[in-house]
Amino acid sequence: MSLKKLLVTLCLFVVPLQANDFPKPMGPEIIKKLDLDEETASKVKAIMQASKEKGQSLREAAHSSRQAVHELLWDRNTTESQIRTAVQQAAKQHEELMVLMIKTRNDIDALLTPEQREKIMEMAENRKAKMGEKRQEMQEKMAERRKGRQDSKEGKKAKWAEKRAGKRQESQE
Repeated sequence: MSLKKLLVTLCLFVVPLQANDFPKPMGPEIIKKLDLDEETASKVKAIMQASKEKGQSLREAAHSSRQAVHELLWDRNTTESQIRTAVQQAAKQHEELMVLMIKTRNDIDALLTPEQREKIMEMAENRKAKMGEKRQEMQEKMAERRKGRQDSKEGKKAKWAEKRAGKRQESQE
C-alpha cells in the first residue's frame, strides 16, 4: 500500500472522530421520554455509566494515536513502517470506539420494549435531521464568507488597478 493510500485511509478514520457526529449519549432525558420503570431505568443508567467510563479511556487512547500519527506525518525521517504501525493503531482505537457504541446500544435495546425502541429510532432520525440542517446552515455561512472574501479581494484589486492607471496617466502628462 502506498503512503498516499495509507494517509487517505487514516483520514477516513480520523475525520469521523473529530466531526462530533456521534449521537449524543442517552441521558436522563431519554429515560424520561421513554417512560422507563425504575428497574429498567437503573439498568440503562448502569450500562451508560460503564460505557461512559470505558469510552473515556478509549477516546483518550484514540486521541493519543491520532497525535502520534500527526507527529509522524511532520517528521521527515518517518519510515513507511512507522506510518503503517501508527495508522493501524489509530484504526484499532477507532474500531474499539465504534464497537463500544454498538454494544452499548444493543445492551440498552435488549432492555426496551418494541415501542420504546421505535421511539428511540424516531428521536435519532429527528436528531439526524437537525444535524443535517445545522450542517447545511454552516456550509451556507462558510460559502458566504468565502464569497465575501473573494469580493473583497476583487475590490482591492480593482482599486489597486485604478490607482496604478491614475499614476500612469500622471506620469504620461
